[in-house]
Amino acid sequence: GAELGATRLTVAADTTDISLVSDRFGQICELANGYGINVDFEFMPFRAIRTLREAAEIVSQAGQPNGHILVDTLHMFRSGSLAGDLAKLDPAMIGTLQICDAPRVAPPPSDLVTEARTRRLMPGHGGLDLWSVIDALPADIMIGVEVPLASQYPNLDPAQRLSVMVRETRRFLEQGKSA
Repeated sequence: GAELGATRLTVAADTTDISLVSDRFGQICELANGYGINVDFEFMPFRAIRTLREAAEIVSQAGQPNGHILVDTLHMFRSGSLAGDLAKLDPAMIGTLQICDAPRVAPPPSDLVTEARTRRLMPGHGGLDLWSVIDALPADIMIGVEVPLASQYPNLDPAQRLSVMVRETRRFLEQGKSA
């Protein structure tokens, strides 16, 4: 990754053993630190580490300066994590924000993976209170957009889909909370 110029690595876990995950996360952070790479732990409601609280515990126990939490707006809302809890965290624990939108009402638990992988909406095109999450984060947070658009725009090539995503995300951010 470092040879390609990567500065961040995202990881997740498939075991609920917080001690084991914290230990392994710390090991990955130590290795990545030697290459100038920050490591973001991503929690997901359909994986073993489901909530912001659990991710914060892992990052805290690992105690690595390059270890952070990746906040994905879809996973925040679907896991029942609260923006108020996010605001209470040490800002240094937060690495990046992945933004997308979705209907306010969650699908059944059995459909969470499908929603995350194929049904995300562009920021401002759904019912999630994205600004509550954005406002709880440090102002200089790095923002990524995760919206798989191939099924929503099958007639557009990847560059055209990227253009739509950039345009709609900029529109959402420029409109701010008034939208």
